[in-house]
Amino acid sequence: GEGLELAQSEDDDVQSGRVVEQFATLIAGYRQAIDGLENELSEAADQAQGELNELQLLTGGKMREIAEIKALYEQKKAEPEYVPPRSARRIQARAKLLEHGIAAQPLYALIDFAPDISEEEAGRIEFMLEDAGLLDALVIAPEQAAAADALLAAAGLGDCRLDLNAIRTTIGNQSQGASILHFDSAQDSRWAVVAAEMLPLLGTYASASDGVRYSMQADGSWTHGLLTGHAGTGTARCIGIATRLRVRQRELEELEQQREPFCDVEKRGDR
Repeated sequence: GEGLELAQSEDDDVQSGRVVEQFATLIAGYRQAIDGLENELSEAADQAQGELNELQLLTGGKMREIAEIKALYEQKKAEPEYVPPRSARRIQARAKLLEHGIAAQPLYALIDFAPDISEEEAGRIEFMLEDAGLLDALVIAPEQAAAADALLAAAGLGDCRLDLNAIRTTIGNQSQGASILHFDSAQDSRWAVVAAEMLPLLGTYASASDGVRYSMQADGSWTHGLLTGHAGTGTARCIGIATRLRVRQRELEELEQQREPFCDVEKRGDR
C-alpha cells in the first residue's frame, strides 16, 4: 500500500511540474507578447510625437505667414496710394531736405500721362525714365535750389536732384514736339510752374544726336548723359495719382486672395 501511495505521489509531483512548466511557458509567451506590444506602442508614440511636432511647426509657420500677410494688408490699406520702390540715397536726400524745410517731390509724383496714350506706351515711358535714373529724382523749387545743393553736397547726395538749369539749357538747344506727359492736377498747384519748365524736354519724343544730353524715343530707346538704353514693355505703376491708386487697389485685392485660404485657420487660432 505504501508503494502505491509513493508512486501516486510521484505522479502527482510530475503532473504538478508539468502544469508549472506549462504556466511558465504561457507566462513567458505573454511577457514576450507584452514586451512586443510595448515596443510597438512606444514606436507608435514616438512616430505620433514626431508627426505632432511637424504639425506644430507647420501650424506655427502658417500662423506667421498669416500674420505677415495681415500686417502687409493693413499697411497697404493705410497707404493713401501705391508707394513705388525708391533708391535709399534719394530717400535719405529727401529726409535731409525736409529737416531744413526744403520741399522736394520725386519726379513721378508731379507728372501724368497724356489722356490718349495707350497702356503699353505709358509703361514704356515710365520704364525709360526709370532706367535713366530720372523717375524718382528729386524736384526742388528754383528758389530753394541753391540751399538744397549745399545741403546735398555736404551729405554726399548731390546726384539726387533733378537739375532744372541743365534742362533749360538743353531745351534751348533742342527742338521739341508735342508733350506726352503733363502736370498731375492732383498735386499741389505750386508745383505746376516747376513741372511746366521740365516737361517740354522730359515729356517729348526726340531723336538722339551728337551733343544731346537727354532724349526719349517712341521705340523705347533713350539717352541720358553718357548713358543709352532701351526700355522694355509693361504696365506703368508710378506716374499719375490715378495709376498709383489702381496699383494699390490691385495689391490689396491680391493680398485679400492670399488671405482667404487662411481665414478658417486664423479664426481657429483666435479661439
